[in-house]
Amino acid sequence: MLGDDAVYEFYSLYGKYCFRFLFFIFLAAGSIFMFRWAWLRYGIASDGGSAGLGGKQVWDGRPVIHAENRRFLQGQSVAIASLASARDVNGNDITDRVICQEEDGTVLSGYLDTERPGIYPLVIRVLSPVTGGESKRNILILVDGRVRT
Repeated sequence: MLGDDAVYEFYSLYGKYCFRFLFFIFLAAGSIFMFRWAWLRYGIASDGGSAGLGGKQVWDGRPVIHAENRRFLQGQSVAIASLASARDVNGNDITDRVICQEEDGTVLSGYLDTERPGIYPLVIRVLSPVTGGESKRNILILVDGRVRT
């Protein structure tokens, strides 16, 4: 066992350095914790950057559109509303604000016409009620004429 003299001697020689090292470690850990907390709470990022440390959410005031290229059979009944969904910057569902257009600007509503086979480019747009930002996404709809429903 170490005697009291050895502990006192170690402390007198190295105590200040150990204290400074531990103080620095706690200060650095506290700073990192506070920075991460502020980042996640306030979204510290420039426009167009990512708001989270993982880079999962776009934080530029525009809503996020979830839509992808789809294939349908000729004659299949397809609701326009089922082609896309959207969320605003707060994560609220704004799918009811989605506008589906043909490339020439004709707004589509109701059901998609799948009587003629072919590839149809569509433009999906949505306007955020929170920020006023607009998102646009282009998708392709393939109507397969080889099989009729």
